[in-house]
Amino acid sequence: MRGFRRLVVGALVGAALVLLLAPDAILWAARATRRAFQRAAEIEQPIPEPVLLGLGMVVLFVVTFLLIFGAVRLFTSVGTSSGSKIAVWYERLTPNSPRTKGLAFMIIFTVVFMVGFAAFVPYLSDSLTEDTTIDEVVTDIKEGRYTGQIPGLFEDDAVRRGNGDLAQKDPGVDTDGDGLPDSWEEAGETPGGATLSNADPEQMDLYVQLNYGSDVDPLDSAERRQLREVWSNMPVENPDGSTGIDLHLVHRGDRAGRLGEEVPIGGSGAVDRYYTEQRLGDRYCTYHQVTLGQIQDDETIGYAETPGHASILDGSNFGSYDGDVSFRAAMVTHALLHNVAGEVDGSVHTDGGWLDYPDDDNERLSDAVATELETDGFATSSFTQQRCES
Repeated sequence: MRGFRRLVVGALVGAALVLLLAPDAILWAARATRRAFQRAAEIEQPIPEPVLLGLGMVVLFVVTFLLIFGAVRLFTSVGTSSGSKIAVWYERLTPNSPRTKGLAFMIIFTVVFMVGFAAFVPYLSDSLTEDTTIDEVVTDIKEGRYTGQIPGLFEDDAVRRGNGDLAQKDPGVDTDGDGLPDSWEEAGETPGGATLSNADPEQMDLYVQLNYGSDVDPLDSAERRQLREVWSNMPVENPDGSTGIDLHLVHRGDRAGRLGEEVPIGGSGAVDRYYTEQRLGDRYCTYHQVTLGQIQDDETIGYAETPGHASILDGSNFGSYDGDVSFRAAMVTHALLHNVAGEVDGSVHTDGGWLDYPDDDNERLSDAVATELETDGFATSSFTQQRCES
């Protein structure tokens, strides 16, 4: 019976060690913590995130204590020799008083716990600095899902629309192929009254309305500037001989900006939830829309119509992204290219470039996408055509 107990203790200790040391298990713990934050936000009286973080620390403390306790039981019971050596060294290093022995044990335990905690947390939060506050720890844990997972999170972000690209470049109606008839661009507005500021019939223009859930931070001025620069530097030749695409962002004011509600993203169907005539008004079917919310599905980063007008993306910012633009600027660029390029060479993603996945080596427009945009202009589909004609 004693041998069986030893086997059970050994199995538990081994399982605990694997759980704490395996990177996949740690990433799973990060995602579980993040889901706990999300579930807490869904109930009528949400649990404060610092409380959830505190509970997580308590659980980690208990697991660490059980691990140490089990390890001691295991190593002192596997053999007289090892057990005796541990006992001898413990007697040498600690005073004779039971109270002081207990205090010494707690000091040793605390040191071991803190060292283990310091080694464990970065896997969850990606990076913590000495100036990190409790709110920043919570934010880091939310963003921990990005660490090492970025390529996979973009694999299923494209929402295919219709049966292919129907609209072809027509020099008599839309010289630059940006989906906006020359007469609209010359007038500076659509027949429905949507403003097309600084439009040029011989240079591609892309108009985008930005919307945000109440649970995310809006793109700041630096990120918006990065987006404009990224698109203006794209190697797409215009009819007037210039290169680049003019990106026009509406981020506040009438219908743009915050939606006044949380934006949960629970599946590809969410891409249709906010791109409505009610939310865009006279911009509907002319402007594209990027909505930043809180992703509920740990398998993707968001969704973008391919081709189409709408995108709905996770609003978290991955601070450790090492590119020339922010992670969110790279993500929005990726999504908008899904909208305007559609499929390229039969695929929704390219091997390298903005339509691959955000990475400092992919911050460029691939030749295939540039050729597609120059030859056929912005893509559209039967789905988009039917939606805008109804």
